[in-house]
Amino acid sequence: MNIDEHHQGLLKSLSKEEDKIDLLNDYAWSISRMEIDNALSIAKSNLETSSRLNYTKGIANSHRVMIQCYWLLGNYTEAIHSIEIAERLFTQIKDDKGLADVLNLHGAICAKTKNYEKSILLYQSTLPIRRKLNDKAGETRALNSIGDSLMLMGKPQEALVKFEESWAIQHDDNVYKGIVLYNLADGNFELGNIDQAKAYLEECELIDKNKPFPLKQVYLIQLKARIELKSNRPEKALEMLEESLALAKKIKSTERVYTNYQLMSVCHEMLGDFEKSLSYYKQFHELMDAVVNDDLKETIRSIEYKSEVDQLKSQNEIERLKNVKLKAANAEIKRQRNEIEEKNKELIDSINYALRIQNAMLPSESFIRNSIAEHFIYFNPKDVLSGDFYWVSDVVTNLNESLTLVAVVDCTGHGIPGALMSIVGNSFFRLCETETSVNSPGEALDFVNAGVQNTLRQTQESKTVRDGMDACMIGWNKDNQTIYFAGAKNPIYIVRKNKIKEIKGNRHSIGNDNDGQLIHFTTQQIPVEKGDMIYMCTDGYQDQFGGEDGKKFKIKNFKNLLLEISAFPMDQQQKRLAQVFNDWKGEHEQVDDVCIFGIRIN
Repeated sequence: MNIDEHHQGLLKSLSKEEDKIDLLNDYAWSISRMEIDNALSIAKSNLETSSRLNYTKGIANSHRVMIQCYWLLGNYTEAIHSIEIAERLFTQIKDDKGLADVLNLHGAICAKTKNYEKSILLYQSTLPIRRKLNDKAGETRALNSIGDSLMLMGKPQEALVKFEESWAIQHDDNVYKGIVLYNLADGNFELGNIDQAKAYLEECELIDKNKPFPLKQVYLIQLKARIELKSNRPEKALEMLEESLALAKKIKSTERVYTNYQLMSVCHEMLGDFEKSLSYYKQFHELMDAVVNDDLKETIRSIEYKSEVDQLKSQNEIERLKNVKLKAANAEIKRQRNEIEEKNKELIDSINYALRIQNAMLPSESFIRNSIAEHFIYFNPKDVLSGDFYWVSDVVTNLNESLTLVAVVDCTGHGIPGALMSIVGNSFFRLCETETSVNSPGEALDFVNAGVQNTLRQTQESKTVRDGMDACMIGWNKDNQTIYFAGAKNPIYIVRKNKIKEIKGNRHSIGNDNDGQLIHFTTQQIPVEKGDMIYMCTDGYQDQFGGEDGKKFKIKNFKNLLLEISAFPMDQQQKRLAQVFNDWKGEHEQVDDVCIFGIRIN
């Protein structure tokens, strides 16, 4: 092994063997990129001495240098064996700096076996350590290494972001500065920014001009050759690659040798010499397969598995001491979980039973079909239970007028609160069928309004409940083709001959009063024609958030959609409304119950 005069002098001044080992390991680490064989020789000698002295720190640091050298030489199998030892020892002696260096090298070897996600995780795990130690050069190395893996994953744009982050960190280590500049050049080359790549290459060559290390020179020459190939100058590229190959063989960088063969194969293919191209391609594959083989991958997996097992063993005693408490805690957790599950089951059973009650209160499809030949209902509750409901009834008024009454109602809230309100509302709409004072939709809404206020004690000073419902209601006289309409905030829409008209009701809801005075709802008389479409709905459809910008569907789009589907058969209208709603909603949560009742006048 060779040691410069300065370090020879320092060695002579030290008396303790351990101090000498530390000095030599630091020296070997500092020259490991420039003098790989020499650094490896020093590390092996240090390992032998450290083992004899049972000096843990010396053993760990010797392995750290050996990992770096083996990695640079492409001897990944030996590197991964040293990683297993070094990670354990640095953790044992609580040397965070040494551990971070080894984790970074571990990540680099995972990247060589194409386990890029694992490599990035390892690199990222070193960043908190580097920052805690204020190790700027180490932080640069970690960010740069993440960029390396992203490059290998075919993500040069993301890689370039990491290289630029790395370059922005201020430190005095020209080796890492040079590496980052090379990577900035490589990333820009992959993105087609050739001029920018050349500029970074020039800066890279200048930064450590007085003391370049051979491996970086190989990388630089290879990138220059790739630029020449990109410019369709294979002869020039081949000259550079001959130089690069000789240097890679001299420093025993197996990886750079086989990447050289790959590029030389491309050169000869471009030159039309397919025999040489094939020869270099075979050499590339044979050498790469010898280095990055299945045995290496299996070694990495087995070491990672052993590391996990060792961690479990080291925790066994602690776990044993905790066992009694854990068992007691687990028993309590299990008891609470069973109790919660039982309560959830009871709640779900109750909700499902309430759903059966709510569905039973809705008019049957056969009854509606007998009353209204052409109709559809799009009913889409937000939760299992709904605050929206619809009601249909055939009545004869005191004036001996036969009417088919239809109401679509939106109660305050949804889910269980909305469902309770819907039961209250539905009950009063049913009472309208026999109530002598009810002879029009407006009188029906007046009756329901009074009933809701009395039931919920809204007219009392305490104002116990302020909830109510919005509704639209029609009475259809089929004999004279007239509909009577009343609305509590909600309108109806009539489509005739490809034009849509909105008929608005009163501006107040059911369940509101005016300083103790009941508000009355107005009945409007509207003549209709054969083929007209009547749409009654709640506001859940138009208020739904979705689309590319996450905005409301809005009334304008809703009216245009009704116009679009108005000529469709009833079942197709229902399907189209459901499709548009689901497409618009996408991944957004449904915000409210939806109910749309469509009727064609026939």
